[in-house]
Amino acid sequence: NYVSVANVVMAFNKKDIENVFDGSGFLVPRKEGRSVTACTWTSAKWLHTSPDDKVLLRCYVGRAGAEETVELPDDELTALVRKDLQDMMGVMATPLFTEITRLRHSMPQYPVGHPQAIADLREELRTTMPGVYVLGAGYDAIGLPDCIRQAKEWASVAVQAAEREAVKVQA
Repeated sequence: NYVSVANVVMAFNKKDIENVFDGSGFLVPRKEGRSVTACTWTSAKWLHTSPDDKVLLRCYVGRAGAEETVELPDDELTALVRKDLQDMMGVMATPLFTEITRLRHSMPQYPVGHPQAIADLREELRTTMPGVYVLGAGYDAIGLPDCIRQAKEWASVAVQAAEREAVKVQA
């Protein structure tokens, strides 16, 4: 199953933000009842993403059972995120800009037992359909860097398998 999420990116003048960003962001537990489910302090995590005098925050909205927020009009979604940032971080400043990206049916929800089910599937494919590999966010690489890493790893596995087959054919 996949749920819909929205990324709400806001930029601020650093002088208008009182907090020191000592980290890369935070997650918000469901029990907090917030619209924001996580916040990445983009300008602190990746220094090249903004000028030194700016702060860039990327907030995530939407989770299983609470996807309706993702479809709110931009102004309403922005107001919810600003309220959460004010309450959780004390951010009172008006953003220099806000950019909203809705990612419908994009966030995989791994059920209990998922890792073993994927291991079993891969083993079945190895024996019944050699050379067929399953990978990506829906299997076990939720973030883009994980998907890239996983693709490289499985490409290496595929090349090694093809080389072994070539040796067998030559023999």
